[in-house]
Amino acid sequence: MKTRFGMAFVLFAVALIVPAIFHGAMTGRWGEPADRLSAARRLEEFPREFGTWIVREENELSTYVLNELRSTGYLNRAYLNRTTGEFVSVIVLVGPPGPTTRHSPDICYGNRNNRLIDTPEPVSVEQPGVGEHVFKVLRFQPAAPEASPFTVCYAWSDGGLWQVPDYPRLVFGGQDYLFKLQLVSENSTFLGEEVADTWQRFLADFLPVLHDRVLQPRPLVPVRRHRSDPPWEATAG
Repeated sequence: MKTRFGMAFVLFAVALIVPAIFHGAMTGRWGEPADRLSAARRLEEFPREFGTWIVREENELSTYVLNELRSTGYLNRAYLNRTTGEFVSVIVLVGPPGPTTRHSPDICYGNRNNRLIDTPEPVSVEQPGVGEHVFKVLRFQPAAPEASPFTVCYAWSDGGLWQVPDYPRLVFGGQDYLFKLQLVSENSTFLGEEVADTWQRFLADFLPVLHDRVLQPRPLVPVRRHRSDPPWEATAG
């Protein structure tokens, strides 16, 4: 009888403890892992200029948002294309996988008097040498008649390809940390015709830099350019 009671107690304890450990890992309850802190530092050091894009605004996220998503680090910037004049706002967050999957843009922007123009759709974005990313794309028309329509796209990544699974908490729940990328761009026009691909042009330049600098940074390797150079000089490999 004691053996049965003891076994039942052990099973009961396991049933309580294992979900608690899993939930704590997903929400960051047990503190910030070193690799998550390192990812946050890399993200906050992301270049302010790349290709033809340059930062025009940099903003802090509200305390409410940071507490809600429990973000370890982020960038929240608006980039201007010096050649075309296009303007893109981009947010990249890194944090525990549970909270980072909350609040998809279709809910957030839909609650701000914006009308969804098209059915949200997944769109593939090819990155040479890396693979095919998938982003969810939404197009909105603001309530104000003089306001321009805009496009929102978003996806998550655990350090690999960007994707938008139907159940992100289940897909990414076992990871130490998760990135979320979300950008907003006005739908540009060409010869009077609406062209909603500003976000694609931005991602074509943005994703390779984000991949190399933040998601999968290349290690520093020693290099000597001249015999007189010190042996500890390093450069990106």
